[in-house]
Amino acid sequence: MATRKITIEEAVTTDEFEHFDEAFLPSIKSQYADYLSSRLHAKYVDRRIEDMDEDGIDVQVISLTAPGVQSVADPGEAVAAARRSNDLLAEMVAKHPTRLRSMAALPWIDPDGAVAELDRAVTELGAVGVMLNGHTKGAYTDDPRFRPVWERIDALGLPVYLHPIQAAGTWQNCDGYPELTQAAWGWAFETGTHFWRLVLSGLFDTFPNLTVILGHMGEFIPFAMWRFDDRYEWIAQDRGLAQPPSWYAANHMMATTSGVCSDEALRCTQAAIGTDRILFAVDYPYQFQRQAVDWIDAAPITDAERDAICHGNAERLFNLG
Repeated sequence: MATRKITIEEAVTTDEFEHFDEAFLPSIKSQYADYLSSRLHAKYVDRRIEDMDEDGIDVQVISLTAPGVQSVADPGEAVAAARRSNDLLAEMVAKHPTRLRSMAALPWIDPDGAVAELDRAVTELGAVGVMLNGHTKGAYTDDPRFRPVWERIDALGLPVYLHPIQAAGTWQNCDGYPELTQAAWGWAFETGTHFWRLVLSGLFDTFPNLTVILGHMGEFIPFAMWRFDDRYEWIAQDRGLAQPPSWYAANHMMATTSGVCSDEALRCTQAAIGTDRILFAVDYPYQFQRQAVDWIDAAPITDAERDAICHGNAERLFNLG
């Protein structure tokens, strides 16, 4: 019997944010652009379900793709955009209630508005988590102004998916090589750095129940945990953390397999944070579901580990039952 599969980094765009993808599509090969443009928008929800059926995906936890609401500079417009996006995601879920769940988009640029929209998305729309598409116009969420949002997320017991986004500034050492600034390298560094900022800010000491999910096998963090601790000890900076930095990664981070069909990366992530903190994901439609399914079905892990990664951990984390 095939293992039940729940995927949790599965992208959706809307009319409001489609221009980001229209700008992105010319940068990739035409066959991939065609695939994306016929699946990413919310209006293609039935095509999404057909792909899930064909590829063996039981449930997708969908979310607004990057940069989404984090790209809106005006607080009032951001609040309105978040509401519209969450309503549309909820409509997709309502059309296929046994196959889809959603994570809420929040207008972090207005912390009070973000808290209000979080409560609405959860209580009225049934959102099961929060999708945070990186920095908000260059502001990272370790900033004290965002603590009320984290406090409410903690109180509700919801996981936050910290998703890659283009860096607020580009790096000179990547000039001339866009491959380095995007998904293959730069986005992982950007997102992993955002997580380490949360750690170093003391966020998890303040809110010990928070869980932050990172895609792509943890955005380099599992590989770097030992060295981060070692060099942290050498730096003349006392941040007053209750634990070494790696402890927060091992106890407050969960990693997904999105976009990384690699046995070696899976073994590293298992060793660093444990099988019970790894979640199956695809990154549909930016990645192919069949590729991910074939890989996880053949990965050199036990059946119990496969069940945990493919559905058990997600059922527990998102309370999917």
